[in-house]
Amino acid sequence: MRKLPILLFASGIAFAGSNTLAIVNIAADQLFEASWQALSVTGAVSAQTPTLAQSNNFARSDNLAQADANEVPELLRLTDTSVTSNLQYRDASYLFNINIPADSTAPLQAITFSQIEGADYPSYSARKSYVFEGGDRNQKISSATVANDSNNRTVTVSFDPFLQPGRNITVVLRSFRNPRDGIYIYQVAGIPTGDNSRPRRLGTARLSFYEGYSRRRFYH
Repeated sequence: MRKLPILLFASGIAFAGSNTLAIVNIAADQLFEASWQALSVTGAVSAQTPTLAQSNNFARSDNLAQADANEVPELLRLTDTSVTSNLQYRDASYLFNINIPADSTAPLQAITFSQIEGADYPSYSARKSYVFEGGDRNQKISSATVANDSNNRTVTVSFDPFLQPGRNITVVLRSFRNPRDGIYIYQVAGIPTGDNSRPRRLGTARLSFYEGYSRRRFYH
């Protein structure tokens, strides 16, 4: 008989009669509360409800925005990605917005953009690619150097002097030719200074290219 409230709570069955229904509801509430407390103690659920800002670390559905909190404790992250033209074989600029919080523990010495999916690879121009700050293209960061490794499908942006915390930057990768139509996925990683200078994952960007007319708006 002691298992009766569990079965009633799980299946939602209610007997006729207000007294019986009240007893079932009380037992179900007590069971739910006890289960929640047990899960909280064992760490199966978080004792704190995440805020909207914590849940919405990344913008747009095109960004797969899946940074690991253990790998990026300072919340250094990719926040947005856009392309000025999504037609295949056209020239375009690829814009990656990155937030470097003021409480980051170390300056940033480099960012890598590795294409991990896609049949083709854009014809990037390292000389015409650049980085600007605060949403203003006129505020270019002169310490940025861009190198394109087409064999490994990776673009590396290095900073000398290093980029200090508390900045919002946009990396503009200029391409002479978009890839052919399809879906292209980039893994973006940041390399901090100091002894622990292993790459830290900032996020994943998804870009789609099409034949003929554009199926999404352009961003400038």
